[in-house]
Amino acid sequence: MAILAAFLAAFLFGGVSRADEAQSAAEAQSSSGIVAEAQSSGVATTVADTGNEAQSSSGVAGETQSSSTANTEQSSSGSSVATAATTDSNCIPRPISAEEIQTDFKTSDGSPEVTAYEAVEFSVNLTLKEGHCAGDSVTISVPSELGTDTDFAPIPMTTPEGVTIGYATYSADHTVVIRLTDQVEVSGRQNFHASAWWRVHMSSVLIPGETRELEWNVGGVVRRTTIQVGTCDGCSTIGAAPSKWGSVDGSQQRVTIVLPTATQDAQTFVITDVLTSPGQKFVCDQLLAGRIGVYTEASTWGQPQYIRFMEANVVSCASDKAVLNVKLDKGEKARFELNISVSSTDPGPWTDKATITSQDKSWDMSARIVRRESGGDAGYDTRPTPTPTPEPTPTPEPSPSTPTPSATPSTPTPEPSPSVTPTPTPTPEPSSTPSTPTPSTTPSVTPTPSTTPTRKPPLPTPVIERYEEPTPSATPTPAPQHKKLAVTGATGSAIAGAIALAALGGFLLWARRRQTARSER
Repeated sequence: MAILAAFLAAFLFGGVSRADEAQSAAEAQSSSGIVAEAQSSGVATTVADTGNEAQSSSGVAGETQSSSTANTEQSSSGSSVATAATTDSNCIPRPISAEEIQTDFKTSDGSPEVTAYEAVEFSVNLTLKEGHCAGDSVTISVPSELGTDTDFAPIPMTTPEGVTIGYATYSADHTVVIRLTDQVEVSGRQNFHASAWWRVHMSSVLIPGETRELEWNVGGVVRRTTIQVGTCDGCSTIGAAPSKWGSVDGSQQRVTIVLPTATQDAQTFVITDVLTSPGQKFVCDQLLAGRIGVYTEASTWGQPQYIRFMEANVVSCASDKAVLNVKLDKGEKARFELNISVSSTDPGPWTDKATITSQDKSWDMSARIVRRESGGDAGYDTRPTPTPTPEPTPTPEPSPSTPTPSATPSTPTPEPSPSVTPTPTPTPEPSSTPSTPTPSTTPSVTPTPSTTPTRKPPLPTPVIERYEEPTPSATPTPAPQHKKLAVTGATGSAIAGAIALAALGGFLLWARRRQTARSER
């Protein structure tokens, strides 16, 4: 029994020592692995956090700076907009150039031929360059063939909204002067254009059938317009029929009446003129503008060649009706003008009717009288206000610890993580030394690609197994237990063995505590 006890003590003491050393080494390695992993993770996290913090700070600073810059630009733009209705105080005056002026000429009926006394329309058009100032002007000489029987008042060149960018004035010396207003200096406006036009009658200097050049002088630059002059067949022979027309200038209206040609000497013509429009009134104390002109011949364009003048024989005069007599000899014609008063603010037009009777014959005539026609217009484009574009905000680069949000929010589906628990081989071979199982390559899980780096999973912690008897079974076998020896002796022998074993156990417990204390030191 003593030999058996000594043998068992020696065997158990060595096993416990080896098991304790193995466990201590495994715990130390595991602790070291965890510390290293934590330290690695901590360093990575710290670096990532520092990077993100710096990047975020830089991004915020950049954003703030960009926002500040944008605000500064916006404020500057706001100042520009605020002064959009003011004029440019630094404007440098300059003349309107010939390149900015266009002229036009056309007949009233649109025919290609022009005759003397025909009503025509001419115009001056502007297409201004940028940078003009108030008072910039140009003088244009119009062709001398154009009449001066029109309005000499300044023509405002005004937009539909009521903005007058300039005035054009036609004068009796055949010149047009255009002068700009300060509206061309208002910022936010560009591409100014304007026009002014006048309706006049052509002069009698034209020669029937000729090709003529009308000469314009635009700011010192000469331009020419070619026209074809028509003919007036029979105009030199006075006609037998009467005629009538009229004109108005301010508050003064005049009606011209041409009598029929007399067929015998001392032929009397009775003229009755009736006003048919409101606002008209005969000037009875001066019914005729001048005297009555008598003629028997006419020029190329039908102008009277007067042979004598005579005073009017006014029979009666009222505000709306006048009657007078004219006596002519054979082959004579006569013409005269009646004075009529109208309001200067009345735009017209007006009409009147005249009846001429002589020797049981009667002629009825009417006339439509309009004011001297002229007009103007203008326009411009609005320059769009530039909108300041803020500087682009730098986009933070993705960092290991800052996830990048996806375009469409979604609930992330957890992916299975690769197994870190080694899978034991189905049938391990018995071995006298501890072995570390090799992790199986299956199952393999492919992680979902992501633009955001993730922390690597911790490496599996090596586990040093306690010494145990290998078993052919795949199922882990519980730690081996000491089996009781078979009872081969008498009861007394069993009691003695039990006492020996108890003593041996106490000895073993004391030896293990001592061994542990020694290893802790």
